[in-house]
Amino acid sequence: MTSIATNDITPRFVYWGLNARAQLPMLLLRAANIKYIWDMTTANTWPEPKKTVPFGQLPVLYHNNLVIPQSGSISRYCARLANLMPSDENNRIMADMLMEQSNDIYTMLIKAKYAGDDEAQYNAWKELRENKLHSKLEPLVTLLGNKTYFSGNNYHAGDIAVFSTLWLVIQANLEQELGKYPTLMNHYKQILNLGEIQSFVDEGAKAYFIAPPMRTSENVEATV
Repeated sequence: MTSIATNDITPRFVYWGLNARAQLPMLLLRAANIKYIWDMTTANTWPEPKKTVPFGQLPVLYHNNLVIPQSGSISRYCARLANLMPSDENNRIMADMLMEQSNDIYTMLIKAKYAGDDEAQYNAWKELRENKLHSKLEPLVTLLGNKTYFSGNNYHAGDIAVFSTLWLVIQANLEQELGKYPTLMNHYKQILNLGEIQSFVDEGAKAYFIAPPMRTSENVEATV
């Protein structure tokens, strides 16, 4: 594994109180029991801080005299800080591509959330629930196979990224769809027990993605 030397400075995330773009890097630190500050106070003064952060967007991470923007960069930095980015080339590629696949699923959730008016959003979430989500989860099932973790017996940043994605799906009230993938859910339960990840999950409702319930007629049809 590759890591970054730590010091007495506590990593500080500036982000709103939502499980969204900052969730993965926070989970990476939780997996390694690394304490951090979730600075919602500064985030909630937005757009006042916009001129002071690179690219004018959140999240941003302050650590080791660095100001780190872009959620992907923050996640990879936190992966190294938590000693969760593999030094082996094959495993590092696996970790990196799992992080990218997880980001693709995040992008799908974003598109459904902001699809348009209520009817457009409903249809977008319905398509995600019935087709799009499964098209992204099925390759993960193939990659995982019968292994405990995606690279065998040792977990890495890619495993945490997949967990983060599944947790977003669960928060979005789409847990029923995950029941079709027992190996992925077993993986989820393994990661849940690492470090302080369970405590992150238990800390309260900060869901950013919430799919609307299926309409009654569709619920009836689904049971026929």
